[in-house]
Amino acid sequence: MTLPPVTYKPAFKIPGQASLSLNGLVFETFEEAHENAADLFARWTMPTAFEVVRSDLPANYRYIDHTLIALEPTP
Repeated sequence: MTLPPVTYKPAFKIPGQASLSLNGLVFETFEEAHENAADLFARWTMPTAFEVVRSDLPANYRYIDHTLIALEPTP
């Protein structure tokens, strides 16, 4: 049995929300998700914190040199 690869999502704490807010981006590596979340957190004014959460969804973006790159869906 093959397990799906572990992927990572940026998640944000928004005041007044009980759960973390996700933006639909899924990255292959923890580092990409963390860098993307940190960059967004630095620009956004609403979130009070961010973290990276594990996912089993396929990666749909890469984040290289502060550039968001959409991946082609796999069939």
